[in-house]
Amino acid sequence: MHVNRYSESAAFASGPRVTPRAFVLPDGDASQHSRERLLWQAFQILSRQHRTFVFMLSICGDGYARFARLDRSDCLISEQFNYIAHPEVIGTFLYRLSQMNAAQRGHDPSATLASGEEVERFSTLQSVYEGAPWMVRRLRHAMTEGWSICKLAVHSGDSLNEYPPQEYLVGRPAYMSPTVCGRGTKGFVALNLTENTAVFIKDSWRLRVSATRPERDIYEYLWEDPAPRMYVLTLLAGEDVGAPAFPQFTFTPEGPLSSRVHCRLVFKEICRDLNDFKGSRELVHIIHDALLGHRWAWEERKMLHRDVSVGNILIYDNPEKPDSPSKGLLCDWGLAKSAAEIKNPRASQASRPGTWQFMSALLSWYPQKDHLLSDDLESFMHVLTWCTMMYLPISATYSEEKLATTMSNYFDEYSGGHRGSSYKFESVLGAVVPSGDCRKTILSIY
Repeated sequence: MHVNRYSESAAFASGPRVTPRAFVLPDGDASQHSRERLLWQAFQILSRQHRTFVFMLSICGDGYARFARLDRSDCLISEQFNYIAHPEVIGTFLYRLSQMNAAQRGHDPSATLASGEEVERFSTLQSVYEGAPWMVRRLRHAMTEGWSICKLAVHSGDSLNEYPPQEYLVGRPAYMSPTVCGRGTKGFVALNLTENTAVFIKDSWRLRVSATRPERDIYEYLWEDPAPRMYVLTLLAGEDVGAPAFPQFTFTPEGPLSSRVHCRLVFKEICRDLNDFKGSRELVHIIHDALLGHRWAWEERKMLHRDVSVGNILIYDNPEKPDSPSKGLLCDWGLAKSAAEIKNPRASQASRPGTWQFMSALLSWYPQKDHLLSDDLESFMHVLTWCTMMYLPISATYSEEKLATTMSNYFDEYSGGHRGSSYKFESVLGAVVPSGDCRKTILSIY
């Protein structure tokens, strides 16, 4: 529930002069702040609970209110109603809500609260990995006080009648997407209750578009090759949640937005983020490993990743061999396409693929350009440049303010017509890296 005392600060148009079916987003700062608060509340609910959607009630002190339903694709808003003249509207809604089952109220039926015995098993898993401090940190994070421990049921594929689902315990996510709408990705360090081992679960909402293959299918295709599958995550299980009988979709009315389907993937490796690298040598080593994985996928399996970014390169430390060198892994193949699909493209989403900060200069300037191998290779360069500027020592004469401005101009800038950074474009065109003292640091890495 979200309450505004005055109509001037209402998240949505409110008042007797607003026609019942009119839907207007007031552009005042107070109204915008109210909408941000409403979205923040929805984000907290979706982050801490396993949900498919959430109901909300926005009340204004002038006597008017609206209902809202938010999921990972859309936010549906009711027409306004006068709750003082017609209190039965809220009463009827609350009564009907109380008569719904958990799934109808937006809870994910494939997730249930863990028992006390199961929670105890999860907490003792840290002792199994005492020789791997990064694993212990991950498991402690998952057991953060105030976060529920839940049990997820995940099938290994579409043969639901042949193989019963595996059950996993999860707690606080190791990663959460910072937005309400979109993929809503959450990553969990999980306990496989059958094998008593730690695994990693990726929970997300993929686009429900026929031209886009599910990420699970891409991993399975990559792993069909008997050649060494180095530098790519090991998929253990995956499914569209509830499929094929009761798949979980977002509700999207007719319009430009595509609906999304809830999916889960289970991986063998539990990794560190790239920004957790220990020094410049490890940084280059990890990115080089990911590049080798990218090369293998393209040359041997004819698959192009199309979303090379800092978030999609991971550092894997083998918990069974703590003294062995770390290895770089390339993950998140949800936007990947085959060479045949690139040669004969079909529209799969409204916006260009990839992560804006690491997108090639040409792609950021020409959205209709086909995403090619050269674009991915350039993205690796931008990843190395970004990590160097963000985390490695820069000359004392190069102030933090100047560094922040340089990084913003290079990685974040939008030019006219939603084009990318002119600074990045000119730098790539001229085969140079950002100027100044930070340029020396970058060149020393290259």
